[in-house]
Amino acid sequence: MYNVKFLPSAENEMCEIASYIASEFMNIEAAENLINAMMKARDDLKIFPVAHAVFKIVKSIEIRRVLVLNCSMFYVVDKDEQLVTIINVKHNLNDFLHDDTLDV
Repeated sequence: MYNVKFLPSAENEMCEIASYIASEFMNIEAAENLINAMMKARDDLKIFPVAHAVFKIVKSIEIRRVLVLNCSMFYVVDKDEQLVTIINVKHNLNDFLHDDTLDV
């Protein structure tokens, strides 16, 4: 089983998205559902770290993407260390296809 960790910036992004949903749309339940879905996705990565296709390769590092409701979690897998690192969380309305923040 792999260990999974969030980069602090990715965890921050996840919280900001949930906070936006809760405050701007006054929908606390949707925000909680999003956080719960992301935690389930995190837990699934412990067992199936390469279940999702490679989204982008940067400096020979494979960045993978898992869709979670209306968001994407981007992560890298270190097979030697048995570690999954979630490097970024974006709402799917963002134009992350051209987003340099996905670079490692």
